[in-house]
This record gives sequence, structure tokens and C-alpha cells, in this order.
Amino acid sequence: RAAVSLLRPRSRRGPGAAPDPDPRPRCRGHHFCQKELDMTLLRRKLITAALALPVFALATPAIDAPAPAFTATAADGRTVSLSDFKGKTVVLEWTNADCPYVRKHYGSGNMQKQQQA
Repeated sequence: RAAVSLLRPRSRRGPGAAPDPDPRPRCRGHHFCQKELDMTLLRRKLITAALALPVFALATPAIDAPAPAFTATAADGRTVSLSDFKGKTVVLEWTNADCPYVRKHYGSGNMQKQQQA
């Protein structure tokens, strides 16, 4: 039996064939394509973040000024407006449900206990 390479498929081009017009390496499996795709997406995210940074830098909070009016969806699904809490202290919390630490602390009830204290 002849040894068969599992890493690279044999070329179907014979000797003397014209060189491949595309000099980039061919996809040799899922990992190569996925890695290239991940790098492309990472570049796009970095460029988007770099372009958005000046916008966020200009949005400085006004101290001792009323917060702008807004409406949002609460964790239980109901719609609430800032005006509903006029005269009260409002704390806004954003969480990342995909974060393992957030899942751990919210799933155990630890964060809810901390917030009640």
C-alpha cells in the first residue's frame, strides 16, 4: 500500500501545467477558511470601533443636569420610561448573558441578593 497524505489533496494538475492564477493558498480544510473568516470579521470590528470612538468621546455626561428622556425594555419584558421614575434614583444595568461569570452570579441568585442590600 502506498502512503496517503491526509493533509493536502494531490494536485490534479499535471507537470507543465500553467501556474495557479490565484496565488493565495487553497482552502485545505475547515480550520483555514474559518481562521481567515475570523480575521476578516475581527478587522471589520476593529475598524468599526475605531470609527465610532470619536462619537462616544463627544457624548460626555452632563453633571448636575437632568438625564435625557428615554424608553427601554425591562428584564421582565415591560416597557418603562425614565419619566416613570421622576424624583427617584435610577440605576441602569446592562449585562452580557453570554458571560460565564454573569450566568453564574445571576443563576445562583447572588446578584439579586447584592442588589437588594
